[in-house]
Amino acid sequence: MKPTDLINIKITYGSERALNYSLAIEELLEDCCSIAEKGKPSGFKRLQRAIKKYPTVPEFKYFLTYWYLVRDEDEKAFKWNQRIVKAHPEFLIARIDLADKYLQRFMPEKVVELFNESFDLKQLFPKLKEIHVVDALMFLDIACKYFIQLRNFERAEIYLERMVDLDPKSQLTQNCISLLMVERILKRKEEEESIYSVETVSPPETSKTTPPVFTHKQIELLYETDELDQSDLNYLYELPRESLIKDLEMVIKDGWERYSYFLYETEIEEENTYFVFHAIMLLAALKATESYPVILEFLSQNDELIEFHLDYFTTEYIWQVHYDLGQKQIDRLLDFMKKPKIDTFSKTEISVAIVQMLLHNKITREQALAFYEEILLFFLEATLEDEVIDATLIGLIIGDIIDVKLSELKDLMYKLYEKDYVDTTVNGPWQSVEDELEDNTSTIKEGIRERTIAYTLD
Repeated sequence: MKPTDLINIKITYGSERALNYSLAIEELLEDCCSIAEKGKPSGFKRLQRAIKKYPTVPEFKYFLTYWYLVRDEDEKAFKWNQRIVKAHPEFLIARIDLADKYLQRFMPEKVVELFNESFDLKQLFPKLKEIHVVDALMFLDIACKYFIQLRNFERAEIYLERMVDLDPKSQLTQNCISLLMVERILKRKEEEESIYSVETVSPPETSKTTPPVFTHKQIELLYETDELDQSDLNYLYELPRESLIKDLEMVIKDGWERYSYFLYETEIEEENTYFVFHAIMLLAALKATESYPVILEFLSQNDELIEFHLDYFTTEYIWQVHYDLGQKQIDRLLDFMKKPKIDTFSKTEISVAIVQMLLHNKITREQALAFYEEILLFFLEATLEDEVIDATLIGLIIGDIIDVKLSELKDLMYKLYEKDYVDTTVNGPWQSVEDELEDNTSTIKEGIRERTIAYTLD
């Protein structure tokens, strides 16, 4: 396949996309675009009115997606985007945007459903006579990232070549160049089969199929939806605290006790597999420190089990749980970091939480130093037989230490580099680490993370 064949539709290069609507609609579209960019609460009703008035114009619905994104309501934006594609299959931009969301969630099979493996625009959109260069780049970007995710680098290179041909300085082009280079390096590292990694415990083969018997029937709500709104949360928080906490702990245990059932039961929809995540976040919101051992026990399970229940939520939200429940249980955090055969990203989020505790003044700098010093010394004294040496984990921990400039730990980090216990693709060679530690530029404000999902008590 030649790069020139990838966009088999006329490409236009005007300053704006041609919409071919009436002047009244185009003016209203401009207003709705401004409303979406501002993300004000009042914008919702105004966008809904436009959608209702012009139900056949998909751009109005697309602006509502953008309005949700501006307000950090990513899940609502994602679901609305799915509705747009279903209602307007010929609307290319929404399909490209949805494909990008699927790739962010590492769901390339969903991209095939949207574009098929040929990525043939003329076949997919027979009514499309021309395409703006910006849209062409966005389409090629999706195709390139799709094949990168499949590790089909040769095919990805074809789409990247066409992007360079259209606009070599485009941010999309530059991002794909960087992504392809990084993924090639990662694949090469995997092929080298580094001994400095950890295998988690074997996945459990469970025979239990019956659900737990809960004190509160209302808990079943967690098994019925992928998103709890505030009314759902209020409904649950009205339950007696002690018995509610016990029920939530049972939900988490159900995640590994019925793992095989949930894994192989074909009638279970994806939206019904979020119950463990809901339970963990609810316990954190309740400040149920007594339930922390149950949560840590779940995070000690096989990496495939954790991925099944939490997916990308592990690295997006679980740090908040450690932040809420671990502040007075630092020793428990240390013990977990030292346990063998634990998934890399179950441990990294504890380090993320420690950094956030420090940045939000929940612990002192001395406490953070003591935590990291004990962890680094532990890795220095460990051997491969201990099944705790994880080069990626150690690299990410060092990255966290760099972020908060704990330069007192420099010698310990250097010794880990000397032992080749550090994945150098994370922070670069030792000289890069040293330079970062000596850089006095403050990044404290940039390092402070706020909650991106809230299971708050109203």
